[in-house]
Amino acid sequence: MSGEVLVLAGALSGPAGWAVMGAIGAFRAGQLASEWLRHERALAERKMQKEKQAAEAWQRHHRARQEAIRRATEQREAVRRRLAGLRLQAPPSTETDDRDTSARGFVDVDRQGLMAALERVIAGASESGIDDSPGGPLRRLAQQALDLDAESRSGSPPPAEVIAGFQAAVARTVEALLAEKDVRDQSRRSLLDRLEALLGEAIAYRHLARDGEARVQLSQLKDQLVGRLIAGTATPAAIDLLEERLGRIKAAIDTSLEQAATGEALRECTRSRLEGLGYRPISEEGEHSEWEIPGGERLRMALQPGQRIAFQLVHEREARSSQPLSVEELEKLRRQEQRWCEDFHALLRGLHEDGIELQVQLERETPQTAIPIVVLEDVEEWLEEEADRDASAKRRFP
Repeated sequence: MSGEVLVLAGALSGPAGWAVMGAIGAFRAGQLASEWLRHERALAERKMQKEKQAAEAWQRHHRARQEAIRRATEQREAVRRRLAGLRLQAPPSTETDDRDTSARGFVDVDRQGLMAALERVIAGASESGIDDSPGGPLRRLAQQALDLDAESRSGSPPPAEVIAGFQAAVARTVEALLAEKDVRDQSRRSLLDRLEALLGEAIAYRHLARDGEARVQLSQLKDQLVGRLIAGTATPAAIDLLEERLGRIKAAIDTSLEQAATGEALRECTRSRLEGLGYRPISEEGEHSEWEIPGGERLRMALQPGQRIAFQLVHEREARSSQPLSVEELEKLRRQEQRWCEDFHALLRGLHEDGIELQVQLERETPQTAIPIVVLEDVEEWLEEEADRDASAKRRFP
């Protein structure tokens, strides 16, 4: 007999696991679970994008930092182009003193003074984020250029190899500084990308979380991420800790989601199989539903924590009565209980075909003294009772 039944659903069966069943089409339950998960994650992704767009502080600071990195990168490229065009040349020898004195200094291909060209390189490097403070490499180069320029205007200008060596030193030093800044900006960009990804995951998983505590933790994590961006305190070590914390929360939520997906698949497959056996749904509220058994009586079904599903046979009366079950009522209930027992095992076989393995934990005849009873009510009767209650309430509270 199966007046009361409790079964435990195992993992959805299949050659590749239920998470990919939707792709291979192996079992219906796996497809339903995968579709449910995809729907939930897509919904969370849409909510996350909308929430990020509404986060004005985040957007403002994130755009500002990205723009600063972009401008610095462009400026360094301009410095590289200037550096490539800088050609230091020895002044041509001259026998007369009436030659244009501008030709006696170091010049570039545009015949502009060395200092002017070098100052343009230094200025561009400084704008791109390279340190040009006193005592720094750029300022030392500038001082050396002054010394060489002064020497070139003397009676004995420096040899060509000295000029070439200084030109190489300028190119080598500036390029090294530019490359170092490239690395630093790439690190900053990487941190911003990690912050962006972490923020998106924190928001999305907050919408996926089915536990209130997890949602609180993810809200706190989101605030920390936004705070670090605005304060400019994001470091690789700090991001590592936040990623580790988020990883633990995500793992717990993923497990909960997989269980929920299994529950949804179990509910949908069970509903479909019951309907295939001729059962008609009467009501559904949350994890609980009630069904009409072909030929009379009702069946209650409830999804319980831990992937359990419980069934209970219920006797149905046409009118309210405090009297115990009559012989005829009890005989009808037992006949339907026998039918349900047979249908239950047919249900198990059908769910197995859908890819769900169930283990029966309890199966027993409902004790006569504990048979649940419900009253069959139609809509008109219910509305009349509601009207009577309303009229009574009005009389009591004029």
